[in-house]
Amino acid sequence: MSPLISDVRACSICGERYSGDGNAAKPLIDGRCCDRCSLEYVIPVRLEELRAAKREATLGQNLRAVLATGSGLKWREPLRR
Repeated sequence: MSPLISDVRACSICGERYSGDGNAAKPLIDGRCCDRCSLEYVIPVRLEELRAAKREATLGQNLRAVLATGSGLKWREPLRR
């Protein structure tokens, strides 16, 4: 069974035509994209954003732990050469 004309859309990333609902193209752009662009572009960007958020959260937790113990962080003048 062929898709209805109204079910055919253009990918917001590559411009190729696809049928069905497609995939959300955020965070790259607003709009919908084809399966190929979702797999090649959108999902890797989403995964990197999750990794960056996790790194930032871990850094914040470590800093809070150091500050809570009151140990080790003291201002030092930069070395002069």
